[in-house]
Amino acid sequence: MITSKIENLVRYYRRTKQPKAADSLVKISNDEFSFLKHQSFGKSVVNCNETEYLDISELVHRIDETVGFKVETEKVPEYLRKEIVTAILNSPMTSPFMHKLAKAANPI
Repeated sequence: MITSKIENLVRYYRRTKQPKAADSLVKISNDEFSFLKHQSFGKSVVNCNETEYLDISELVHRIDETVGFKVETEKVPEYLRKEIVTAILNSPMTSPFMHKLAKAANPI
């Protein structure tokens, strides 16, 4: 999940006694991805603590057809892929299954 509510997440993880989870927030610049340019303050994070596996049918099921959506494809820079995989593997909140998927998708 990508969010610009960075401080809220850090406070939440401290409050829930999961301060190590804050280390699994990978900072990205909104200038790196065109679909993030509308976000305020120019900063977002990939929250690597909230990972889940969705197949295409599950993803389609979650889309609200009344709102619509636009598919944005962007190439994720290699350095960022590695940071995300490392954050998933180091997260105290991700499942062993997600660790296995992260390693398979991008061995570090």
